Order: sequence, then C-alpha cells, then structure tokens
Amino acid sequence: MDRAERIAMRPAGRAPVRRGPALGAGLAALALALAAAPGVARAGVSRVGVVVATAVNMSDADADALASRLGEALRGKLEVDVVAGADARRRLPPAGVPDDCVARPDCVRDVAVRLGGDELLFLFVVRIGPHVQIDVTWSDPDAGSIASRSALIVPATGGAEEDRVFEAAPGRLLPHASPRAPQLGEPEPDREPATELVSSPTPMPERRGRHINAGALVSGVVSVAALATGVGFAVAAREDYDQLEEDGCDVTACPRVNRRVDRMERRALAADILFAGAGVAAATGIIFYLTSGGGSESRMEIGAAPRAGGGALLSLGGVF
Repeated sequence: MDRAERIAMRPAGRAPVRRGPALGAGLAALALALAAAPGVARAGVSRVGVVVATAVNMSDADADALASRLGEALRGKLEVDVVAGADARRRLPPAGVPDDCVARPDCVRDVAVRLGGDELLFLFVVRIGPHVQIDVTWSDPDAGSIASRSALIVPATGGAEEDRVFEAAPGRLLPHASPRAPQLGEPEPDREPATELVSSPTPMPERRGRHINAGALVSGVVSVAALATGVGFAVAAREDYDQLEEDGCDVTACPRVNRRVDRMERRALAADILFAGAGVAAATGIIFYLTSGGGSESRMEIGAAPRAGGGALLSLGGVF
C-alpha cells in the first residue's frame, strides 16, 4: 500500500495527531500559569511565624492587629512568607503560648510546627502611656538559637508615625532575609515624584535607653510565679504547725505525729526553695533591665547534650 492509499483510508474529519512542539508549549504555558498564580509557594522563601507571647495593658485582639501590621511589613519588604495575627493565634493552643516558651526549645519547636515556620518572631507587647512597646525575640527552631532584637515603639493612636515604625522594622528584625524585588507597576524607591516629598514630623528616634526587654519580662513573670507558689507552701506549713500545737503534740504523743511533722517540714523546705528561686529570677530581671540600654543587640543561645545514663544537659549562654 503506497502513501496515497494510506492517506485515502484515514477517517474523514480527523486531523493527524501532532506531538512534541504542541505538548511542550502546553507544559510551558501551565508552568507560567502556576508561577503567576497567587498563593503558590516559591522555592527558597522562608516562612516566618509572628507570635504574640505576652500582651500587657491591651486586649489580645489589639495585640493581634499589631502583629498583623508587622507581618504585612515583613511580607512587603522581604522575600518571606508570613503567618501572623489572628491567623497565627487560631493555629496555637486555646490558652496561647507559655510566658517562658521562648526559653524552652521543645515549646519553640511545637510553635514552629503549628505555624509551619522556618523561623519565629516572639512579640512581648506592653502598652505604656501613649505608646506601645514591642520587644521582639527571633528564634531558629532547628538550630535551637534565639536572639533579642531592638524594641519597636509604636504610638497607641496609630497614624503616619505607626506606619514609619513598621516600615523600618523588617530590616532590623530579619537582617539576613533578602529584600523583596519590586513588582511590575510598583515605583522604584528612588524614583518617587518630587511632589510627594512633603515635609513631615521628625520620626521618633530608635529607643536606646533602658527598657523592659523580653528577658526582663520573662524573669519577672517567673519571679512572681515562684513567689506566689512559695507563699502558698509557707501558709500550708504554718497551718500544719498550728494544728500540731492545737492537738497538743508538743507535750504528748500524737498518732502519726512523725508523718505530720515530715509533711510540715517538706512544705517549709519547698517554700524556702521557691523564695530563693524568686529572688534569683528577680535579680536576673534587674540585670536584663540594666543592660537593655546598650547599642548592641542581646543574643541568647540554648544548647542540649545527652548525658550518660539518660537525660540531657541544657546549656544557656549569650551576650547581654
């Protein structure tokens, strides 16, 4: 059968199937569509979780709103993906994160898994008069290292001053992240029209004086908790002692007196240990506060090493 007969026997209305170039063009178009589609993760882009660890003198909703503003600034200035604000809170336990989570590697890793974050920013938000102070602690969950960043001082009334603080924050909080390249249609920073360069109030200088940083805040919380628990044990020990006296155990033999005395002594010892721990935590918080006015940033690193016979040895170090 020659070529002309084979062509004549082909079913009518059916064009020959062409492969190769058409298939390659279709795959290329699909790849371009996926690359341009919003929400598709790009390789090499770090995911940052912004967590409100503590909010003082303000509601959780207001603290989440500030965290969302910070997340938008990070996403707009840097090549990062961010989960922050109410979205981050929904992924965390209902009670939030513990006050000392940033100092516990297991807690940091749990938060990172919940948020899907490669790195985390823990926010300690305190409203002081007309301003809100945000102390920020950066954490790398995989490496187990943390570093304190410079505090952000945000006007409680919002406005243009708040915009300037958040606009300058990304480079200070994530100095290792790559700047985001301008998208098509966005003006270059150095090509803004001259008519937009109007006079504005002088920006608030970066705070360099002593302030309540994350270390001082965590130490204070631990000190108060230890003091309150110690008071409880001391009161219980005193009640045991008074009960022994009422039963006349100081002059006559009482049933199970040895067990009751042992319980009283254990409670008194626990109270003494907790009082000492509260004092150490308070002294640590004072040191954090006194050293918070330096120009260099504080850095804390936590490590763990296995011990013979089981368990692990934790090490704490850094520069303050």
